[in-house]
Amino acid sequence: MLRQLKQTGVESISARSEYVAIDPDGKKLTSSTGTSEWRHKDSKAKTHYSFNEFTGEVESRVYNSEGTLVRYNGKHLSSNNSQYQTNIVLQLSDNETVRNATNALTSKHPDNSYIAKMNDNGKLTVYDLSGNEVSLNVNGKYRINVVAHGSEMAAIGAEQLATYITDLQTKLRIEQTEQGRIALVGCETDKPSSSGTSTEITSLAQLVAQRLYDGGNGTINAEVTGRTTQIEVNANGTKTMLTGGTKTVYSWDTDKGGISQKTETVKNHSEALKNPLINLNEEIQRLEELLKSKKFTSKKQSKHSDLLSDTLHAFRVVRENELGFYHSELKALKLNFDEHLRTNPNSEIIGELNRVNAVLQDFITDIEQDLRRTELEQSVLLVREKYEAAKVLEVGDKVKKLKKTHEWFLDLASRSPEMREQLKHDILTVKHEIQVAEESQAKLEKWEVGNIRQDHITDPFVGYTRQILITTTDDLELIQNEIRLAEKYPNNTTIVHMDKNGNYKVVYGLKLDQIPKGDLKVMINAHGELGSIVDRSIEEIAEYISTIEQATGEDSSVRKVSLVPCDLKGEYAIKLLSKLQKRGISNAKVSVRLVSTSVLPNGRKIAVDSADDFRARYRSDIFKKTYAFNEKGEIIPVDSYTDEHYDVTLSIDKDGKPKIERIYGNKQLSELKGALKVFV
Repeated sequence: MLRQLKQTGVESISARSEYVAIDPDGKKLTSSTGTSEWRHKDSKAKTHYSFNEFTGEVESRVYNSEGTLVRYNGKHLSSNNSQYQTNIVLQLSDNETVRNATNALTSKHPDNSYIAKMNDNGKLTVYDLSGNEVSLNVNGKYRINVVAHGSEMAAIGAEQLATYITDLQTKLRIEQTEQGRIALVGCETDKPSSSGTSTEITSLAQLVAQRLYDGGNGTINAEVTGRTTQIEVNANGTKTMLTGGTKTVYSWDTDKGGISQKTETVKNHSEALKNPLINLNEEIQRLEELLKSKKFTSKKQSKHSDLLSDTLHAFRVVRENELGFYHSELKALKLNFDEHLRTNPNSEIIGELNRVNAVLQDFITDIEQDLRRTELEQSVLLVREKYEAAKVLEVGDKVKKLKKTHEWFLDLASRSPEMREQLKHDILTVKHEIQVAEESQAKLEKWEVGNIRQDHITDPFVGYTRQILITTTDDLELIQNEIRLAEKYPNNTTIVHMDKNGNYKVVYGLKLDQIPKGDLKVMINAHGELGSIVDRSIEEIAEYISTIEQATGEDSSVRKVSLVPCDLKGEYAIKLLSKLQKRGISNAKVSVRLVSTSVLPNGRKIAVDSADDFRARYRSDIFKKTYAFNEKGEIIPVDSYTDEHYDVTLSIDKDGKPKIERIYGNKQLSELKGALKVFV
């Protein structure tokens, strides 16, 4: 039927799939039986038919009572209830109303929705609903909802707005087989200008369509929609328009070689909107027009003039500054307005007065919400910083700080349902960390702790501010190793017992946050086997070293990692360097021992290999390898025994005389005093 009627100019029809009756007041009723349960406005019993502007084929649509499309071309839609394969929201501003509208639109179809935003430099980025940057190849029917206040879009201008849309279409790499839709979701995007006529291009939506279509040379396979009045996006993602407005759809008519337009049925409308996509510029314009109108020529209405003039002045001042600066002034004005309405309930312009009063309340609410949100966001950031700082503390302090952090998160979550949802993951994470830390604390308390002799110094400690020994297991051999290693430099050593969870307890020497600032040497005291550390992944070892660096403070850095475990390979050190670099540790050398390693009573580490007749080797370049990053960022082998271990490096000339090659720290010869460590 629709195809036949097309010749007469009919573009769409609707039909009902159930029995129909007309009640006495003219309402159309439907029933599945034809005898009972008659219903008015049963959307699912009504099918809308129209032509697809791109293919020319007839399309059918069925909506539910909430105005959501549930059946398209005879097929029930998937759980996301969308006729479009891809839904994109182009968010043009970051105020609360626009953010809420964006979230509602994307949450309506979470499985196929994305958000596009631009930074201050105009760079366009597309994100999924988890905030991850994505690269899309859009195929099939798509919709772009351009979301902002109507006045914001007008300020951007149709030409720039069309450029944004075109750039987004290019970024989406659209392979289109069906017509797309560009919806300008803002107030009055299709409102004609005051000087325009019906035959002229007079609205923002028309101008955008004109620039997109470019006389048939541009994006002609996408509709552009706009609305003549205010619009709001509901929490469920549907749109509601102020009663009396119209929604216009613009498209390119290939046959006529020009733009065609039609009015599309609006599923939701209301006499008043709670959160319209409207802003201060629009309110100022309305007030100016109201004060200039004929309604204020009579003495009856002049009594409203002063109050409305004060309101207009306040709006203009706020526009030139920040809304939040005028909280008290707007609240005082609102009190005056409330009193004025109370004493003039029957005014001829009561509708306009109520509307201005509602806008005042909206601005006050926005300010208060922004203040609360800013305060809460700052508090959340602060507590999250406290949480990150607590994670690297010694286990006893860590438990105390985490419990306090958990209390702070619970307090913030109690402020609103939104905040509770936002912090749900944080609360559960901290609670779990407390449980793990308490279990670690109990176990670490039971670890064996050796007695370190303070007067047994074998060699002077040079090259680093301090060495930190990390023992990974409560093992008698490892405890003996840590004693011997510490007694070699008892005044420059801190011993840390660290379990698999990365929780630790300082059992000897300065606490990590008390260590003087400077370069650090970290030694991993653990068992090695077949090229790896027993019961520890490389990822875990890297995390332990990172924890040490963070706990010692910003002015300290790990410059050397000595892996004591037996039978590690060079590949292990190379992989560990890469893991450390990802954690911000890129200036450290990592040394690894390739064969069995023993720690002598004097703290020296010797290498023993069956292929070497089990001879004990001290300072062996054969059985010890060291790696580091070069200036190009490449991992290369370096000397395991360099001048950083010695106060002075000497060579012998051909005539047998000693020659100073290098003095550590670029000191003068006269500055060298006391016991010295010399490498020849």
